[in-house]
Amino acid sequence: MRHRPVVFLLAALSVSGVLLARPQSYPTYTPPSSSPSASASATTSNAPLSGVDLVKQVNPSVVKIMVYNVGGDLRDTGSGFFVGPNDVVTNCHVIAGGDHAEVKTRDGAILAVQGVVAANRERDVARLRVAAPPQPVPALPAAAILPEAGEHVVVIGSPLGLEDSVSDGIVSAIRDQAPFGQVVQMTAPVSPGNSGGPVVNAHGQFVGVVCFYRTGGQNLNFAIPAAAVIDLVPKTVQRLSEWNNGGTNSRHPAAEACQLWFTTLEAKRYSSAWNLMTDTTQKAYTRLVATQYKVAEDEARAILEGQNVAYDPYHVAGFWDWFRDYMKANQRCSGTFSLRSQDGDSAIVELTDPADPKPVPYLMFKVNGVWKLGLAETYDYVRAQH
Repeated sequence: MRHRPVVFLLAALSVSGVLLARPQSYPTYTPPSSSPSASASATTSNAPLSGVDLVKQVNPSVVKIMVYNVGGDLRDTGSGFFVGPNDVVTNCHVIAGGDHAEVKTRDGAILAVQGVVAANRERDVARLRVAAPPQPVPALPAAAILPEAGEHVVVIGSPLGLEDSVSDGIVSAIRDQAPFGQVVQMTAPVSPGNSGGPVVNAHGQFVGVVCFYRTGGQNLNFAIPAAAVIDLVPKTVQRLSEWNNGGTNSRHPAAEACQLWFTTLEAKRYSSAWNLMTDTTQKAYTRLVATQYKVAEDEARAILEGQNVAYDPYHVAGFWDWFRDYMKANQRCSGTFSLRSQDGDSAIVELTDPADPKPVPYLMFKVNGVWKLGLAETYDYVRAQH
């Protein structure tokens, strides 16, 4: 059975539409009688808030996150929210592959991200340490328990870069979803750029962190429960570039980078996947696309890099979708990534799966301090072995 694609919610750098929202009132919610756990925060009032009052209370805590590459170019945007005086929560996939980042607060202050203090890659949540804001920013409290099916929720974030956008819906279900574990399914609309933003209940508590949606249906949107954030234990600040190159575990950075490439491809973050490929591989695929679609190489490369996709008269951008489906159908893309060998700035990473004992090799190369995947080099290497 083919699974419907999971789409992460990073923002595109160009906006092709306008999000319209109309104010509305929200139904009354009475929380269950169980008492909150000690690890969760409590609001100052148990009374549910109206739609307008709820947004006014939560909005100051929500931020837009801008992630940059080593050259200082904007590579992705997402959402996040304050959970402490200097701490912001977002998704791991929002900051993946970035060299440095900034957050923009509701009042327009731009704060440098000093680094990652805690993260759970499997649950896709990260806690960032940011520079002190000029004025104190209220932290969002966490809900002590999971929301119930039918409960009203509100999402605030920056879809497609449109800051302070609000949407609402209900909790559809609490279910298990690989590889994230337990997730909150909801009908509140989300778009690229909502990733990392809060899902809040009628009491102004966050019940989840927006993470992904499923294509092939309507209103199939998902968030990581607040408990995953509560479980994060702040540690020493690790710079974003170091976190992306070395991870937070003992795995070799080349193995981390190889897994990251497959994650970005699965999430259809094609411009990020392109930036994680070696120059040799980029040139090989540029020639392939230029020949196949009969376009100039510079034009094919611009589209593969993520430029001018909205103005692609040859539909070259469809190559990425084809390539993603091809890799999933013909090449093992998931399992355990580990280092087989390293020789200076080159390494071989093996992808293994308990269901198939034969490992799949991938060649990785360290370029300007960043490990990148050499697919073209891997093809030549595998062919030479036979």
